[in-house]
Amino acid sequence: LRGADVEDGLASIRAMVAIARSVESGERVEIASVTGAV
Repeated sequence: LRGADVEDGLASIRAMVAIARSVESGERVEIASVTGAV
C-alpha cells in the first residue's frame, strides 16, 4: 500500500471539474479534455 501523491490529487480534481462542467452543460465531458487553472 502507498499513499496518494500529487498526481493522484490532480486526477481527482480533474474528475470533479469534469463532473461540474457536465452538470452545467448537461453534456458528457471527457476527463482528459478538462483544462484550466487549479
